[in-house]
Amino acid sequence: MMAKLKARKPKRPERPAPPIRAHELVRGVRLAPGWRLRLAGVGELDRAAELLALAHLRLDADVAATIRAGAHAEVLLAGLRDGKQALLYPIAEAAAAGDPNLAIVKMAALLVAVDRDDQIGGIVMTVPPGTVFAELYSKGFLPSHALLGLTLATKIQGLAVDPAARGSGLGARMLAQAWRLHHQLGAMVVYGQFPIRSGLAAYYAATPFEVLPERYGIMLEPILGRQAGIAPSAGEQIFARWSQSAFRAIDHV
Repeated sequence: MMAKLKARKPKRPERPAPPIRAHELVRGVRLAPGWRLRLAGVGELDRAAELLALAHLRLDADVAATIRAGAHAEVLLAGLRDGKQALLYPIAEAAAAGDPNLAIVKMAALLVAVDRDDQIGGIVMTVPPGTVFAELYSKGFLPSHALLGLTLATKIQGLAVDPAARGSGLGARMLAQAWRLHHQLGAMVVYGQFPIRSGLAAYYAATPFEVLPERYGIMLEPILGRQAGIAPSAGEQIFARWSQSAFRAIDHV
């Protein structure tokens, strides 16, 4: 049974933003005066790994390999160019090949915040939640349907800001653009995790995301129509944002 919580005070609504175009994601979406957010290039992987290490995070090896192969965020770019339905083709191809990872790694994005000199000041990495795919597949979903479920949820795998840029609001702006990107492509919930009692709860609560109580996870049944969920990892706490309040469902795990 879903736990009942005190109603949360809604945050100030944001102005509707225009759709992100594929070329903007490659060249840079405006973050703030002097800052753009764009896909990371091959030559920026070391710098990305360095920044993530400052936040005690690692650059996903499969994502890095996909970037080196020239297929970075290929599925997402197709969706921005041709609409959300374009996400279905690579998913169908991966399912037919019997290798879901072919689509999953191309749905990941390593986004860097760069200044006027193209120097990286922050990074946000988004990935499809593989645990959701595994759960759906274990419950009898066809691989293609389980992969399709991944388009409805996105995980913030990592967020890091260069020490020189901290306190400027750059991290919150990166999160807002990550939400904008994936919501445009059909995600109904975008979420991430941080260590409990790390002091980060106040940070994420000040962004457009909501910090869930400790040991609470996200119920995906309102979104998928089938019982499934996202539980926090051991010692971690979830922050999340939903496309509609009707989809907000959390439970103690």
